[in-house]
Amino acid sequence: MPARMDSEPAHEPGLIETLAAGVAHEVRNPLSLVQINLNILEQELLECVPDRDAHVFKVLRNIAGEIEHPELLRPHASTTPLEEY
Repeated sequence: MPARMDSEPAHEPGLIETLAAGVAHEVRNPLSLVQINLNILEQELLECVPDRDAHVFKVLRNIAGEIEHPELLRPHASTTPLEEY
């Protein structure tokens, strides 16, 4: 039987929170870039398709909504184990 260490390694307070914030930042960064480009695309499309109710603008709004709420990108996020994706 391996020898047991008497003390657990000391963890810096807030280490997990700091790591989670860093991961969240790295995920949001490219999504922000996509959002900016969607806005540019919308402006360019308005020159060709002035009707803001056209299907293409509805699609752009749906994409923008999914980017604003990335937790909605994964279906059943609260009930489906991550391993199933």
